[in-house]
Amino acid sequence: MVTQSGAHWLTLVDSYGASGMALLFVVFFEVFGLAWGFGTHRVRDALFEMVGFYPPGCFTFLWKFTAPLSAMVLFVLFLFMYEPLRYPNGEEYPFWAEAFGWGLSACSIVVIPGYMLYYCFNSNDSRGPFTRFRKGMDPPSELEI
Repeated sequence: MVTQSGAHWLTLVDSYGASGMALLFVVFFEVFGLAWGFGTHRVRDALFEMVGFYPPGCFTFLWKFTAPLSAMVLFVLFLFMYEPLRYPNGEEYPFWAEAFGWGLSACSIVVIPGYMLYYCFNSNDSRGPFTRFRKGMDPPSELEI
């Protein structure tokens, strides 16, 4: 590291930037969107088109229920079992460093609900936000799968 605190900055960014809570949050919405928005039947058809055979039938259940539930449980457990970062001597990182880390995590997390709100409330569609939300979950009709 270039500075004496370089390892501490690396630990801070590594712990909060794109791992842990932020990663589990993004994974949950990615798996949920793939299984419930795009549809497991479309995923199976896309895999058949790519590899030439359908995955086993149990994958539909795993994609639809097990994967989102696992990601959600891990996210909740991560929040409940959270411990602040510590220096190698056991001392906790200062408050400003923890706040910086949580802000770094928030940068990755806020994009998903932020775009959802933008899509639901900034549309030329005259229907209500809930209907626009449902429309936003459906894949485009011109998709050939």
